[in-house]
Amino acid sequence: MKLELFIVAKNQIIMRIENIADIYNSGGEIRFQKVNLIKVIIGIWSLVNGQGCEYSFTADEMSLTGNQKF
Repeated sequence: MKLELFIVAKNQIIMRIENIADIYNSGGEIRFQKVNLIKVIIGIWSLVNGQGCEYSFTADEMSLTGNQKF
């Protein structure tokens, strides 16, 4: 799994998660991984701002190019 973060504007980021596993890495099986988006967002917030701050967030799934909601 590959995770990329891009800063768009103040208080806005784009996060791209890519499944880079293929059938050659998993013995011929196709594997899917689930990502707990809330844990990822809270982890990023805590890493940048520390514990104990209040916050709110919204998350939208976007197209591959990031210009339209999915």
